[in-house]
Amino acid sequence: VYNDVLYIGGSFSLAGNQPAPNIARWTASGWQSLGDGPASRPASSVGTYKGDLFVGGTFDQGANSPFNYFTRFDGTSFSSMAWASGTYGVVAEIITNRDLLVVSCGFEDVPGLADPQSIAMWNGSNWSKPEPDLRGPNGTPFIIAMCEFEGDLIVAGDISSADGLGLNHIARWDGTAWHPLGSGLGGPGNFVTSLTVYRGYLVAGGQFETAGGEVVNNIARWDGAFWSALGEGVEGQSPGPFPIQTLASHGGSLYVGGTFQAAGGLPMSNIARWDLD
Repeated sequence: VYNDVLYIGGSFSLAGNQPAPNIARWTASGWQSLGDGPASRPASSVGTYKGDLFVGGTFDQGANSPFNYFTRFDGTSFSSMAWASGTYGVVAEIITNRDLLVVSCGFEDVPGLADPQSIAMWNGSNWSKPEPDLRGPNGTPFIIAMCEFEGDLIVAGDISSADGLGLNHIARWDGTAWHPLGSGLGGPGNFVTSLTVYRGYLVAGGQFETAGGEVVNNIARWDGAFWSALGEGVEGQSPGPFPIQTLASHGGSLYVGGTFQAAGGLPMSNIARWDLD
């Protein structure tokens, strides 16, 4: 939501009955196109920071100018963030933490910041990155999901270490240093695709078997010290897409969306609700 209007990004060509390549907004009068937005490829993430809307994805140009995976919208028009042409990969997540805009996924350079190791932070003028660098099993990490929990930045994805500190697919940044979340996540797949906060818990969903050594079936909650399961978890197809692809907390309930056939041991098709009470 930006300026009290709902914005959506994705892979689509129409919103309502008018052309709206990959991004649109919903107003009291219906769907509206944003005109010169990211037109070449999907927009996978949107976020707000200091009065502007930011959009990330796999696009390399808009209708009228190059954007290189990341662009800014001021309510009227889009402008380039001057990301280098060598930047690669999708921008998976855009959030704010500690008065910084945080952008993640796979990229090799941003203006004034070489080798950001898939995470970059912007203060409105300059880019920086958390140090020491995160590392993945094969070198550069691939950060898919982020959220803020108890004031700290939580990141998840293909993460294994930071300066010798073992990090099992998920990590916490306190503004100064990286920390593990217990023994992290494990099992086949080993991907967190979404993070959210629900009733004071950090909830991680995706494709993983264990959290903190406990069998959790693709979804788990972290209370700040320990991981625990949400009932019998969520069961997806094998092989198949990630069982959980999105999480949302609303009205006292946790909503789970993805590609699955069962949740809590009961038949459920692709969307389910978890109530703590």
